[in-house]
Amino acid sequence: MVGTLRHFTIERLGDGVWAALHAMDPPAPDAWAISNAGIVDLGDRTLVFDTLTATDAATELRRVAEELTGRPPSIVVYSHAHYDHTWGGSRFPEATVISSARARAAMLAEGLLEVADFRDVLADRLVLWAGAATSDDPLVRQDAPFFLPYWRGIAATLPTLELRYPDLGFEGRLEIHGRDRRVELVALERAHAAGDLFMTVPDESIAFCGDLLFIDCHPYLGDGDIGGLRQALGMLEASGADRFVPGHGPVGRTVDLGTLARYIDDVEGLAARGEEAAAMPDPYGAWALARFFPVNVEFCAGGGRQAETSTDEPSG
Repeated sequence: MVGTLRHFTIERLGDGVWAALHAMDPPAPDAWAISNAGIVDLGDRTLVFDTLTATDAATELRRVAEELTGRPPSIVVYSHAHYDHTWGGSRFPEATVISSARARAAMLAEGLLEVADFRDVLADRLVLWAGAATSDDPLVRQDAPFFLPYWRGIAATLPTLELRYPDLGFEGRLEIHGRDRRVELVALERAHAAGDLFMTVPDESIAFCGDLLFIDCHPYLGDGDIGGLRQALGMLEASGADRFVPGHGPVGRTVDLGTLARYIDDVEGLAARGEEAAAMPDPYGAWALARFFPVNVEFCAGGGRQAETSTDEPSG
């Protein structure tokens, strides 16, 4: 038992495997995890998959991992370079941090620029989301319960934030073997972002997807490649897993891979027809992160592929 948690909930997925899940429906008002993470007890070592957004949440993740496995994490895996999966890395100072080679390069090139972007817009965004419940924009009103704690967590993190860059970058596949179980990491070129990877726990038929998968919430497509994302969803379906931990949302099944693929089809269809982004088809109107929908339509209308590097302003 890990006691009461503030920033996420823990779901046991199998022997020695847990998911740390940020509450999305409804959003937890004081939770700053923002994304999901994973914990795997390899038997002689503890691995953490992604490190959440706020450093307070990452501190809680480290504590929970140690309580569940009996040892502090010695391996951290970043699914990709985006801040909401990597900013907590400094809370694991003794761990070896692993990512794809492309994600490591992206973090080295863009990490400090991303931090500067957040500092530039922080004050304005706090004001925006504090008053979002009465906004004239229905998508802003819908997303207010999520993005107000999101920005409060960022505000609490930025003053002491230290980026923890990957120690090891790889291409292709990498297996990590422990005494009791193993994991396999699969690196991609660009799908959701540059250098995504996913991780499977083969003996438990579990996949940790990072932002290759969003469930019950709109994905953010604007830093990726639509063709690469379709290929990644196919690889996840062929991975042998039957449970999938998304970057955002609840733990899902194979059907959820198909749901995201259909979403991409629908967004591309709207973009090709030049329809207004506000014409959101069912069932997507009930999904969280609704502000990403018009951004996704615009991205697909522009070709659906981001340049190799991107320093866009924070999308929240």
